[in-house]
Amino acid sequence: MPGKITFHRNPSSTTLRLKGKLSGLWVDEVARTWCDVVASLPARTVTVDLAGVSFIDAEGIKLVRWLFQQGTHLRAGRLMTQYIIDQVAQEAGKSRNGKLSAAPATFRDSSRTKPSSALELAT
Repeated sequence: MPGKITFHRNPSSTTLRLKGKLSGLWVDEVARTWCDVVASLPARTVTVDLAGVSFIDAEGIKLVRWLFQQGTHLRAGRLMTQYIIDQVAQEAGKSRNGKLSAAPATFRDSSRTKPSSALELAT
């Protein structure tokens, strides 16, 4: 597994902290974990902390976009991660869906063997 997920809950918020590379099968694992955590104990705010993420591939960017659309707060610790979050917000017109929708079964495009784009995050 290319990464690690930890989370912290309190009555008003839930924070998932990601470490590693947001790519490949780990993208699906992060999506499943987010859905499980949010469904098991809904909080007023959900934050995904991307400070420990060192790489995001195209499917990882799709996941970040989906999380944003669900109203998740995204926290960056690196300049490139902040750039990705800013781009997602700009594409969404800074408006959020407001409603939770089911997570896609997978964020990977199985017809491709290699992502069309990937971003290595500077440390």
